[in-house]
Amino acid sequence: MAAYSFANSLFLEDFLLFSMTTIQDFLLFFSPDSVVNGALVLIGTLLGFPYVYLQYKASPKFWIASALNALPFIYVNFVQGNFATAGLFTYYLYVAVEAIFFKKEEVTDEGVFLIYRTPTRKYPILLVISVVLLLVFYAFLSHVQQILGTTFWGISVAVPPTPWLDAFATALSCTGMWLISRKYMENWLIWIVVNVGYVGMYAVQLNYFWAGLFFVYLVMSVVGWLEWRKLHHQQQSL
Repeated sequence: MAAYSFANSLFLEDFLLFSMTTIQDFLLFFSPDSVVNGALVLIGTLLGFPYVYLQYKASPKFWIASALNALPFIYVNFVQGNFATAGLFTYYLYVAVEAIFFKKEEVTDEGVFLIYRTPTRKYPILLVISVVLLLVFYAFLSHVQQILGTTFWGISVAVPPTPWLDAFATALSCTGMWLISRKYMENWLIWIVVNVGYVGMYAVQLNYFWAGLFFVYLVMSVVGWLEWRKLHHQQQSL
């Protein structure tokens, strides 16, 4: 009986060890640098699909998905040296929390956003702001270790691997997020350009899962532009 119990104990120990090793290998498949990053890359990838779907459907529930989706992106981008993108997702989180708790959204009887066109007079201002943000973000990324030091809150500060792409995509994303917060349908045109930038950035950094996710975002940006334009025409005809 004792031998049987001992054999069962060894089997259980081997099974648990095998399971832990398998789970670690699985998570490292998503991000070879650490198990934690791998888990967060997986979570961020899975949360990305309801995020972009609800945005496409112009649903106010999009803000909840946006807040949840931002969390893993903040951490992983920071530890991997994409500091501007980490800051961007912090901004996403702020805008989403504000929309959920402090703003009353304008929606139709069908429960979708009221959609508007961006006033033409705002284009030059948005262009200037985007360029200024690009230059500010690039300057920050070029001197990030001088500004933050080699560690920040106990996290190692990496040298940004793709500072121009990070700054470019982040600057335009700020513009896109401002547009979507005001339900201007042209936000999708910005996201098309942004997502091309992020596909390239994550591919260069060998983060193929998020490169694939942003390729899905790219496709959905085209579809979203067509859907929001259709919804806008429908709302205008009522």
